[in-house]
Amino acid sequence: MKTHDHSFKNLALDYARFTAEFVASKEIGELPPGAVITPIREELLKERLGDRFFEMDVPLKIEFPNGQRDAIVICFEQNTRNLKGTLLRHAVYCLQLAEMMETTRVIPVALYPFESAPVEDKLTLAADHGAYLEFRCVTVTLGSLDALKYLDSRNLVARLCLPLMRCREEDKPKVVAKACEGLAELETDWDKRKKYIQFITDYGKLDKAQSAEMNEKYVERSPFREDIMSLYQVLTEEAKEKGKIEGKIEGKIEGILDLYKIGAVSPKNARAQLRLLAVKGLAPAKLVQKALKQIS
Repeated sequence: MKTHDHSFKNLALDYARFTAEFVASKEIGELPPGAVITPIREELLKERLGDRFFEMDVPLKIEFPNGQRDAIVICFEQNTRNLKGTLLRHAVYCLQLAEMMETTRVIPVALYPFESAPVEDKLTLAADHGAYLEFRCVTVTLGSLDALKYLDSRNLVARLCLPLMRCREEDKPKVVAKACEGLAELETDWDKRKKYIQFITDYGKLDKAQSAEMNEKYVERSPFREDIMSLYQVLTEEAKEKGKIEGKIEGKIEGILDLYKIGAVSPKNARAQLRLLAVKGLAPAKLVQKALKQIS
C-alpha cells in the first residue's frame, strides 16, 4: 500500500535538484547548472553481518562543477508519523553517513509535511559538567509556510507542495490550481505529470464546491488549461476503472459468502477460496480478512 513516506521519498528522488534547493536553500542556494546530485544508498553499511541496517530516507550528494565548492551531502528525512525520537535517530544517520562518505560536510534536513507548529530542531547530549555533543538540523514544516508566497515559484517541489502549505480556506482553490499549473508548466514528462497530479489531488482535498470554483476561476483562465484538464480526465477515467475492478472483487467475495451462508460450500472450502483470492493477488488482504471473520 502506498504511504505518505513513499510519496515524499518518490518526490525527493524524482526531483532531487528541486528538493535540495527547496529544503536547504540557506545552505546551498540555487545550484549552478553543472552541479551533479546523486542519491546515496539508503542502507548504511553494517559493522557486522548480523546487525540490522539503518535505513535513511533520501541522502543526496551534491558535487559542484570545476571544484567551485567541496561536495556536500544532504541527510534528508521526511517525518510523516510519530515525532518522538526523530532528532536522535537523525543524528545517528548523519554521523554514520559522515563516516561512510568520509566527510564532515553533511547537512541534516528534516521535512515535516503535516506539521504547522514549530518543531524541535536541536539535540544536546550532556551531563552534570557540560555538553558533549550538540546536534541541530534544518527543519521545514510545510504547514508554517505561506502558500501565497510560492504560487509562482519556479521550484517544482515547492509548487507540488502548495496544498500542504498554510492558506485561508477561501484561497484553497487558487492554491491547488497553481500547483496544477506548476506541474503542467515545469514538468514535460507525461508519466510524471500523471503521477504528481494524483499527489496534488490527494493532498489538496477540495470539496465539490471548491473544485468547481478552481475550474471556473483559475483552470479555465490558465494558459495551461488543456494540459491540466487532460490530467484530470486521466484521473477520472482511472478512478472509474478502479471502481469497476473493486466492484468485481467485492462481488466475488460476496458470492463465496453467499454460497457458504446457504450451505452450498463448507466453512473450510469457503475459507480456502477466500484465501486463494488473496494469494493470487485478486483481492486485497484486508477485504479477505474481513470476509473470513464472517465464517464461523
